[in-house]
Amino acid sequence: MRQRDVYRNALTNRISRLGEFPFLGSARDDLFDGCRGLPIRHHIAYYHVTADAVVVLRLLQERQDPYGVVALEEPSS
Repeated sequence: MRQRDVYRNALTNRISRLGEFPFLGSARDDLFDGCRGLPIRHHIAYYHVTADAVVVLRLLQERQDPYGVVALEEPSS
């Protein structure tokens, strides 16, 4: 299996676990209320939980600054 496939599978598997465990990631209310961050290897998935879904807003490389990028994605109430 190629490295990119292994990495893609790791990302997909970890994000899919959010359906079963939506609060698996750490609270990131510093970005916006309800935001959560889930580390996945060298990336972080930023997401929020609604009544019936987990919405992944951004997948950023761990060295990227989420301020201004993820905060712009704040869901409307």
